[in-house]
Amino acid sequence: MEIDLNEFIPGTEYFKWKEVLWCNTWGVHVFPTPKQYSNLCYTVGKLHVIRGYLDRPMRITSALRPKLYNKLIGGAANSMHMHGRAIDFVVKGMTADEVRENLYHLLEALEIRMENLPGSNWTHIDVRKPHNGNRYFKP
Repeated sequence: MEIDLNEFIPGTEYFKWKEVLWCNTWGVHVFPTPKQYSNLCYTVGKLHVIRGYLDRPMRITSALRPKLYNKLIGGAANSMHMHGRAIDFVVKGMTADEVRENLYHLLEALEIRMENLPGSNWTHIDVRKPHNGNRYFKP
């Protein structure tokens, strides 16, 4: 499977592979397995809907993470980032708390979960099934 980093993720017009596959701490792009590729396309599709809803530019700060990278940056041991099923992002002109407030009522309809992390400088979404129906969770 070959990926052109400058191409948009299939089904989106806002996000390119180069931002989804970038591991900032290592300063490199990582490339997905076929399963991770499929998961990333699905997850970024959710972010595409959010981008349209908020109608503001966004920047992905973390998406696909290799296991070692995830451990290095202090990610959860069972992080959905390692499977391409989670994305952290920032929205231009909004705090992460404002983003979460605006998205809270959409979690069920979008079939996503979102971290409840007041004061953080990013928003985390993932497509893991909610535990006990809880789509807004403490990390």
